[in-house]
Amino acid sequence: MSNKKKLKEKICSVAQTFLDKTGTVLHGLPNAVKPRLRNLLHAQFKKAIIEAAVKLIFCVVAVYLAVFKPFGEQYSLWISSLLFIGMLLWTIVESVSYCMLPIKIIEKRSIQIGIIEFIKWKSLKVATGSIVYDTMRDIGARYSTLFQNLRPSEDIILDFVIYLAKDIIIFVSIFSLYILLVHWIFKPIILENFAGLTMMQIYLFPIRQFL
Repeated sequence: MSNKKKLKEKICSVAQTFLDKTGTVLHGLPNAVKPRLRNLLHAQFKKAIIEAAVKLIFCVVAVYLAVFKPFGEQYSLWISSLLFIGMLLWTIVESVSYCMLPIKIIEKRSIQIGIIEFIKWKSLKVATGSIVYDTMRDIGARYSTLFQNLRPSEDIILDFVIYLAKDIIIFVSIFSLYILLVHWIFKPIILENFAGLTMMQIYLFPIRQFL
């Protein structure tokens, strides 16, 4: 019996040590992954910039075709119109998912909780990681005091949002200014003054050909 008792005590000791070390790792994990999250965010910024550059090239080509009509008026306007419509649909598809943010905020009646729920909805990895973390936190709290002091996953996600907020605000502000100037001011002015067409006329050009 003494050997069994010693074995049991040894197993309990190993399990307790494992739980304590796991709790210590989980305590330090949020701060450890912050630089990694910033790098991932900057990678998303680069992706957005590349996509914006591609759209700008398409936009320049579409404007050139509408103004100079190198393939004749009919064909040039057809191609220009289809390019503009394609870019519009591309933008709409990209933007649809972000409509969930205000929906989540209204649904939860809280900006903070709404943002957290939107991030979980947007990223499967975050949602899965949040569930795993909270499950480990709840189970570990029964056996180790370190787990009892762990913050809920929602608090950690919000902490990450605050940590990255400055980078996000700066990028969104600059990107929004670019979109406003290029796509809502310069493009319509050039088309109206040099091609004699409004953006609405460009978008509706294919439909008008069948009326």
